[in-house]
Amino acid sequence: MKTALKLLLVLLLFGSIDAYSQDKIFLKGSKEVLQVDIIEIGSQSIRYKTFGDSTSIVFNIEKYLVEKVLTAQGDVYAFADPLSDPAIYADQKKNALKVGFFNVFFGSMQFAYERSLEPGKSIEATLGIIGAGVDLTGTQSRGATIKFGYKMIKTPDYYIPGMRASHILNGGYIKPEIVFNVFNYDAYSYDYYQSTTTRENSFSGAFVLNLGKQWIISNFLVDLYFGAGFGFASNSEDYYSGQYYGFLGAYEGFPIALTGGLKIGFLFK
Repeated sequence: MKTALKLLLVLLLFGSIDAYSQDKIFLKGSKEVLQVDIIEIGSQSIRYKTFGDSTSIVFNIEKYLVEKVLTAQGDVYAFADPLSDPAIYADQKKNALKVGFFNVFFGSMQFAYERSLEPGKSIEATLGIIGAGVDLTGTQSRGATIKFGYKMIKTPDYYIPGMRASHILNGGYIKPEIVFNVFNYDAYSYDYYQSTTTRENSFSGAFVLNLGKQWIISNFLVDLYFGAGFGFASNSEDYYSGQYYGFLGAYEGFPIALTGGLKIGFLFK
């Protein structure tokens, strides 16, 4: 009886050693674990053989498919996605200042600040000075525009081993954004004999969804975007131009707001 018990303990011991002596590859998005003998962990792939079979052919698996590796010695190697690994972009400039290229021709100047939060995500704030531009409406408008947006930068539909984004702020994006405009302006009224001018106030806002693309060229950038959403205005019934400087539209009974533009700027740390 004691001999059988000792034999069982020896078998369990060797079984546990044998289980521990194998390398393990954990796959991303799967519960499957490959029990293997790893030959090499390269810069782009991992080469391995079937566990315990020295005559096995050599298999190859790309590292971007692997979550981590546990070696027989107990060492753990984790592999991040090059498209979303912050360490890969650590040396890049993650802040940008931009100016609206066409806004000055429509009655305002707009300045934007963008900061990367992590690969694929950034925030953007815009300040517009209404009145610092060409007064197309003739209303002598004076005020400010404020915008806040959250940018989600699109990742590629396909992956090539070793591929990474050229810059953390580069690429097509979707940006939900809230917009507020506050300004005063000249309002004109007419009767049979004369016109009168009064100074009126306007407050407007909108929630829009922007689609755009940003190109990074050395330390400079170009940002082209278009958007649509829903807006409101305190004076929509008598402010017929629909130009609220942060967006267009929001007419009475038709609360659609439209945005669009071209920004140019530069990057900095």
